[in-house]
This record gives sequence, C-alpha cells and structure tokens, in this order.
Amino acid sequence: MSGKILVLAWLVVACALPEFVAWREPVPQGAPLAALPYKSGNWQGIDSKLRPEQTLLQAVGGKYDDQIFRIYKNPAGLEIEAQIFYCATRRPHNRLTTSLNFVNCLHGGYQQVALTTLALKPDLPVGYIVVRKGEAAAALMYWLQSPGKTSADGFSHALWQYEQNLQLSRADGCFVKLAVAGERTPEKEAALAELAKLLHGKIETWLLARK
Repeated sequence: MSGKILVLAWLVVACALPEFVAWREPVPQGAPLAALPYKSGNWQGIDSKLRPEQTLLQAVGGKYDDQIFRIYKNPAGLEIEAQIFYCATRRPHNRLTTSLNFVNCLHGGYQQVALTTLALKPDLPVGYIVVRKGEAAAALMYWLQSPGKTSADGFSHALWQYEQNLQLSRADGCFVKLAVAGERTPEKEAALAELAKLLHGKIETWLLARK
C-alpha cells in the first residue's frame, strides 16, 4: 500500500511542479500549418471552413497557436475533412491534450456509437470513432502528434509533455482530426487510414523543421 501512495505522490508532484516553476520552455518557430502540402499521395486538398454546427471549434479555436481546415479528395471522389491544430507549448492547462475529451463535440455535436484504438503504423496509434446525429453518420480518426511522439490517448501524451517540461525540452504538438461522412464502409475506413498515414508523415516533417 505504501508503494502505491509513493507512486501517486510522485505523479502529483510531477504534474504540479511545472505549474509552479517559471520554466523557460522552448517555443519552436517555423512555417505556419498552411505550409503543409495540399497534395498527399493520391489525395488533393483544398481549403475549407468550419461547418455551422461546429460551434465548439469556433469557441475554442483561440486557444491554439495555429490551425488549418481542409477537404482532401481522392480520384474516386471520396472527400475527407481534415482539421489540424497546433500548440507551441503545453501550457496553459494542457490545452493540446484536452482536445481529445471533446472530439465528438468538436465534430459538430454527434453522439458516439463505437470507439476503438488502432495502430496504423508502429508510430501511429489513432482513435477511431463512429458517430451519429439523427440520420447523419460519420467516422473519425484522430491523434496527438509531437516531434517523435504520437498518441491516441490524451492522458499519456500529457504525462509525456510534463516530462518534456521537466527536461526543458519542447512540448509542442498537433491535434489532428479526419472525418468522412456517411455510413461506415470498408472502403471509407481504408481511405481514412491511407490519408492518416500520409498526413502523419508530412506533419512530422513540418514539426521537425521547427526550431
């Protein structure tokens, strides 16, 4: 029992310490998210806007340092909505990782039907969620991505960011959400996975170029 208390106390101290110490954490500088290529494999992206029902995104968008909204389309005509947000630092209040707690609302007030975690690549775990609102349905993939670190779980990513803060290392990263409308099909799931892997690589390159 004493061992569990010690571990819990260590976690509390580790999480609280960065809030009380005036860390001079790195704030990487570089090209804006808009510099990400519009072309990814067979997918062509175009700029898009938030849908009217995505009011929560409109309300919280100011807490991010950068963001882009795009629609990617493949030769078969399938469209995937991509929303990518960047935070240059963890603080205040774990602003990057809390995004995963609101992914349903961020998409537009849908209700969760099914949720699982997939490993698209060894370094790319993603959350896969099927949502519904009335007659409308959609499937989403989302993840958190920092240089060399990708997570589908906000808590584990936050712990990693605290460790980065304690080492005075950069703790920036992106929240990435992809969505395809309509009932789920094997073709749509495969398309989401394909685009996710492509964008993950391009975002990693973009993050590593920041100094």
